[in-house]
Amino acid sequence: MEALEALGIDPVHYLIMPRVIGMALGVFSLTVYLIIGALASGWGFAFLQDVPLTPGDYFKQIVESLNWLDFALLALKTIAFGFFIAIVTCYHGLAQPLRLEEVSRVAVRAVTQGVVVCVLIDTVFIVLYLVT
Repeated sequence: MEALEALGIDPVHYLIMPRVIGMALGVFSLTVYLIIGALASGWGFAFLQDVPLTPGDYFKQIVESLNWLDFALLALKTIAFGFFIAIVTCYHGLAQPLRLEEVSRVAVRAVTQGVVVCVLIDTVFIVLYLVT
């Protein structure tokens, strides 16, 4: 950190921002892949059970049951998860110089606070979804 500052490079922009943006986009991308996989496996299971349902009818029923708010809240929620997980972990990793013995303790604290933040974000989005 001190070496970056001595070179005139802002450590926040150089170290933290790429991680925060990457984590937010990564969590969003993984969520999209998970949803695609769940939808495909749902149709596959229906096909294996000999349910008379074409793929077009299956996806038509799914599209009719969802609205734009479902997609908007899903995108915001997953991006918020990635953003705040990255912020919490960067804070704990860069808040103070660490000795080798402290790394595991700080990692556990970062994971614990990350889980708490995710539960709080989830609660906010559940309330937001129920209100609208």
